[in-house]
Amino acid sequence: MPLLGPSKRLFRLHLAPMFGCKTFVEITPDMVIRYTSGKKASGFSAGMINQSLVLLGALFNRAHKWRLKNVPPARHLDIQYLKDPPKLNRFLSEEEHIKLFFELNRSKNHMLKFFIGFLLLTGARRSEAAQARWQDFDLEHAVWTIPKTKSGQFRKVAIAEAVLDLLRVVKQFHGQHLQENPCVYVFGNLKTGRPYQNLYRSWNKARCAAGLRDFRLHDLRHSFASILVNNGVSIYEVQNLLGHASINTTKRYAHLAPETLRKSAQVAADVYSLAKRGGVLNTPSDSPVQRF
Repeated sequence: MPLLGPSKRLFRLHLAPMFGCKTFVEITPDMVIRYTSGKKASGFSAGMINQSLVLLGALFNRAHKWRLKNVPPARHLDIQYLKDPPKLNRFLSEEEHIKLFFELNRSKNHMLKFFIGFLLLTGARRSEAAQARWQDFDLEHAVWTIPKTKSGQFRKVAIAEAVLDLLRVVKQFHGQHLQENPCVYVFGNLKTGRPYQNLYRSWNKARCAAGLRDFRLHDLRHSFASILVNNGVSIYEVQNLLGHASINTTKRYAHLAPETLRKSAQVAADVYSLAKRGGVLNTPSDSPVQRF
């Protein structure tokens, strides 16, 4: 049963050590309980453990659907998911941004600063940016077409002038370092011509040097959304830019803009004030409205 991308890595790193040499029939509910307990004892998060359990259940359901002999559906494993507390949306402050890019400019991986800058300016998923090709960008109309998103569908994203400037710099960087065989990937490894398989080492070194050990690559996406919401961009526009399938996913950023919401609420207050100045609310003392 072929696995792709993150699912393949999740299976290899977490499920395979315990279940990889077992047949479907040999895996029991007790084994699943021991797997969960072992992961908790090793310090893995509830979210990560739940992701691996979801994958295990999906593999069982697929095998059962394919009518593999004696394979039960996932419900027979009695999988118990762990309580996963709500995740805090970490975002980059202006001071942290300065510190981070100071370290990125010192990194031996010269593509890293461009890649991080692109994530911060677009809110793109790491995988979307890593797979971005020059042919996916319409620079004249400032549009980026993502061929395959998390949902499996393509989408078009409007990009800002700052992103166009960044792409021009990256293009110039390519030209300086590649005389032959141009790289089709915008942020690809110029030595291999392929997307980077893992940027963690260089990224981790830069963020730790900037005092941002708790700041993840995915938090750049949160930062992008937070900036938009805090500057009055509607939640529906943010949903479109981030490519969220559900507005509920985007709504977790809504609490970040109390000042924006206060300004919106002030609209009603302004109308009230206008009405009061116009005498509409100055009713006589014996008016039924006054008693009400």
